Amino acid sequence: MAPQNEDKAMAILYANFRGKKRKINDWIYLAKEVKELSKHYGSYRNLAEKLGISKEVVREVLKLLELPEQVQQLVRDGKLRLEVAWRITGVKNKKDQVRLANAVLGLKTHEARDVVRIFRNNPKLNLREYITRLNNSKIKIEEINLV
Repeated sequence: MAPQNEDKAMAILYANFRGKKRKINDWIYLAKEVKELSKHYGSYRNLAEKLGISKEVVREVLKLLELPEQVQQLVRDGKLRLEVAWRITGVKNKKDQVRLANAVLGLKTHEARDVVRIFRNNPKLNLREYITRLNNSKIKIEEINLV
């Protein structure tokens, strides 16, 4: 990697991982940059040290590149949050990863995390039925105006 590209990539990563305002629009792009710089520095641990972030953060971002392209596109488009996508990497079957990613679209992050966790323990789970039950079981809270 040329030094100029390295400097630019390091600046982007530093700003996104260490900056006060972390606006990451494309986690897959960042994961690819992390992968390239990890090669340049010999390991993701060395890169983490250079950036001043934990090696776990770097490892989690790199895991995104193991997802099928269809799921990566959902991450790129901002439809699937980083944390949820990372948890989906724990599902071994690529078809299940795609099915799970599509099933949790539109759920709140904590709900999506729970669905992924339940699915990992019960891979034969009917996702559509489970999410329907989840949505139907939510307590609807009405705003009460006190006078």
